[in-house]
Amino acid sequence: MTGLYDVSHRHDDGTMTTAKHPVPKGQPILELRGLQKKYGAVEALKPANITFLSGEIHAIVG
Repeated sequence: MTGLYDVSHRHDDGTMTTAKHPVPKGQPILELRGLQKKYGAVEALKPANITFLSGEIHAIVG
């Protein structure tokens, strides 16, 4: 069985690559800047920034 730190990326075809140097817990792994969504004149999401850190679990629902 593959552990959390053994998997760095899963491709759409189901193949996996392994990480040789996992990101230390608490370090940034993904940062989104200026994230926004508009439906015509309706601003559903104002520009926002979010940083995902190693070891955290997030869900974006909307």
